[in-house]
Amino acid sequence: GITRVTDALHAVEQGATAVGFVLWPRSPLAVTADRAAEIIAELPSHVMAVGMFVNEPLDGIRAAAGRARLTAIQLHGDEPPAYADALEWPVIRAVSAREFAAISGAWAPDTALLLDYQKEGNSLLRTILVLKSRGSGHSCKYHHLEISQAGIHIEVMDQGHE
Repeated sequence: GITRVTDALHAVEQGATAVGFVLWPRSPLAVTADRAAEIIAELPSHVMAVGMFVNEPLDGIRAAAGRARLTAIQLHGDEPPAYADALEWPVIRAVSAREFAAISGAWAPDTALLLDYQKEGNSLLRTILVLKSRGSGHSCKYHHLEISQAGIHIEVMDQGHE
């Protein structure tokens, strides 16, 4: 999570199109909505500002997202699929590899699912899946990010048809 303006601007200079803010107070990287707003105000308008929440009531998410001027919400707790429908922002739902098959169908088709898992050598694999279903066709767009000691590798793919 971003905690300083300099880090956010550096990420954007390096090509980031989104930056994340941990709005879960129990995290060592937590920022307040007001602090996130200060940082977001310094970002170019094309950069997505994502706020991460864990089991926060809907009213709390709405208040913090509005105050911080977030452009997307990331859910990392036990929030039910109804949260995605009740929020006015795009939703990214974190899921474990173990629970992916069981819960992916319960979320709205335009909910992005964030899948994290550890790979051999302690690399973190983070895959963001955007599942969409229209008519009889299905499509899956994903961004695959691997973070390891060797650096960061990003792969973007579209699969299926619409």
